[in-house]
Amino acid sequence: MIKQFLAVSGLVVALTACSNQPTAVNAEQLFETLSGQWSVTDIAGEPVASYSKPRITFEQDGQLSGNNSCNRFSGRYEYQQTQLTLQSLGSTRKACVDGLVKQERMFMDSLPKVSQYQFAKTKLYLLDAQGQVLFELNKSQ
Repeated sequence: MIKQFLAVSGLVVALTACSNQPTAVNAEQLFETLSGQWSVTDIAGEPVASYSKPRITFEQDGQLSGNNSCNRFSGRYEYQQTQLTLQSLGSTRKACVDGLVKQERMFMDSLPKVSQYQFAKTKLYLLDAQGQVLFELNKSQ
């Protein structure tokens, strides 16, 4: 009986560890995990151009900065439990290659809509208030 219990428990742990389901983390884990540079792989379900991937850097002091494919941007972020708010967003306004104009616009239009986050393994998902994924990101090395 104990062997069966241990076998079932081990199986549950193994299956849970292999899950790709996004999960929320506590504030301390978020602070440690979120800090650093992230590469955007998808914006609103659309893959970004491989030759000019946007990047977002979350600083430990609440500052936010990065590149939206064409221009630099900055602002602030705040988090509480599963909520993430991006504020005071500003951007430079340099000319952009035609192929990246749409991507830059989608990026900047989506940033202020972020209100939640989820982690799944090495990915970070930034979501809107309805739980729709706005950004999929990978931690940069």
